[in-house]
Amino acid sequence: MNLKVGKVFSFDLRCGASRRTQFYRELFGYTNRVVRPTKRDPERTYTFFKPGLLRRIPHIKLGSPVFAVPLAAAEEVGGFFKDPKWNPIELHVFDAVLPSDAREQSMENALDAPVLIARGQYSTLREEVKLLKHDNVEPDRVSRTTRAVEYLLRMDWTDGKKFSKKLKAQACKL
Repeated sequence: MNLKVGKVFSFDLRCGASRRTQFYRELFGYTNRVVRPTKRDPERTYTFFKPGLLRRIPHIKLGSPVFAVPLAAAEEVGGFFKDPKWNPIELHVFDAVLPSDAREQSMENALDAPVLIARGQYSTLREEVKLLKHDNVEPDRVSRTTRAVEYLLRMDWTDGKKFSKKLKAQACKL
């Protein structure tokens, strides 16, 4: 089995329910659905998505309050935990050896994370990469997608940057 080192974060929040909810929402993101009547539709559903820190960072959930990230993302995630608004918190951070198939799957999952394409409109990074092959894509959308892909490529923790090579082959404009 091919293994590689990543950074594991294990935490225990020691705060009330509302602070805990805020913490998890800022870390993992959340979706909110509201049903409101309109003049044309008695039940109109509005869906709002709020991305969290780990939306764009490849990660492996190892347990409820335990996850692993690539070493390249460790400082960014560590900064989130250092925010004094999460105190009191018990945090343990350590290096770990992770199987290559789990790391590859985390990269694939990051491609399926929601990406803002316009106000209130989301797509996945995978779909946005497919659009890069077309010539009629707005320049802002291309640059937003390119930045997101470049960030993901920097986080690549697959063996031999296998994921990066595959993604670059799919996106001809990168």
